Amino acid sequence: MTGNPNNETMRKFLSMGDEFESHYEGEIKEYARRRVFGQSWLLAMHAAFNIDRNDKIVEEWRLKIESTATYTQTFEHVLSNTDISELWDGFAAVKTLMEIIHSDDCPGRTKVDAIRELNILTGLVEPGPLSKRKARPTTKA
Repeated sequence: MTGNPNNETMRKFLSMGDEFESHYEGEIKEYARRRVFGQSWLLAMHAAFNIDRNDKIVEEWRLKIESTATYTQTFEHVLSNTDISELWDGFAAVKTLMEIIHSDDCPGRTKVDAIRELNILTGLVEPGPLSKRKARPTTKA
């Protein structure tokens, strides 16, 4: 899709039946691929459809896209043909935990849990019951 569609254009396509899916087949496949690899729905929407806002009509588009056979089949195909190491590794885990820790949307308890897991993942503390954990010495000068 070229350009950023306005609400009128988006409403027109929302009212379409199967035409929506066939008209946007390539974009739907790209959106599904990006979702498999962990991109948020909003970033995937921007990349695949060049939509860079988040409002009610964009959310309706997401629901319509994710209910299409093209999305479901593409998502399942990409997921089943992708090695798990391509989807999740230590770097992805650290990045995700850091996003939680620095998020304004996460409650304090969630942040504390993320910090605890990050400390174990990075080797700052040994895993085990909280009362028996020991801090590992750091090598930082």
